[in-house]
Amino acid sequence: MKNISRYVFLNTDRTDKEEYEVTDYSIGILSEKYDYLTSYEKKSYSKLRNQMSSSGAWLQPYPDCGKRVDVVADIMTSQKFICDNNSISKRVKTLYSEVYHSIGNIIPIPEGANYGGRSGTDNYFIKLDYIRKQLTKIEKNEEILDTQEEELVNARLDNGLYLSPAAKGKGFPCFQNKLILRYWLKNESGFKCWKDYVEANFLKGNFVNDDFDLSIKKFDYNAIKDEDISELAKNIIKRSLQILGEDCSEGNVETVLHFFT
Repeated sequence: MKNISRYVFLNTDRTDKEEYEVTDYSIGILSEKYDYLTSYEKKSYSKLRNQMSSSGAWLQPYPDCGKRVDVVADIMTSQKFICDNNSISKRVKTLYSEVYHSIGNIIPIPEGANYGGRSGTDNYFIKLDYIRKQLTKIEKNEEILDTQEEELVNARLDNGLYLSPAAKGKGFPCFQNKLILRYWLKNESGFKCWKDYVEANFLKGNFVNDDFDLSIKKFDYNAIKDEDISELAKNIIKRSLQILGEDCSEGNVETVLHFFT
């Protein structure tokens, strides 16, 4: 086993039952490194989170900041899709597994949201593309949330109910998890356009191309190659370095990559 403490962002200090994206370490990174999350207080790992029936750490809005939805994190890419793919070599699968649980592979989300993905594919493109579409509508002053949907979320918040889509209680119906995401994007995130989101979440030049449209990087899932997954690993490493404010040059990214090959 390699001494990964050499690279702090590849931290795997967790129990088998802990989900990496809601460990104290991961949520601490969100609290320390993401400027748009300064109005939230880090809450340490607990068997029950504030707005969910599952365990983990979270960020809770400070009183009187005008926000009510807690923030956690989600893993951006899919491990199962890659590790179950017979067209990818064992060497590259091992490389990807080494960098999968790192801060460059998590992204803040509102509690109760789950970007989701399609079975049999990686999911970061689907996650980011959905957000891009919502923020494009916001930029054009188009609605992404109707009055009934907004009232449904507010009612849950007013009554202290969990924000899990499947949660039931006090006669309130279930709802899709993307509803919480749209609610947060519209009312609490502060993002006015796709560019704001990309820059605030350290996505440019790794998961998002540095071009005029800020297009999301994508590869052909029907003809996936070792080179694609190696590139994905490099993007995770580069974003980790960007979040920490460290050297994210191509040469340093290659140095970290070679440490695992």
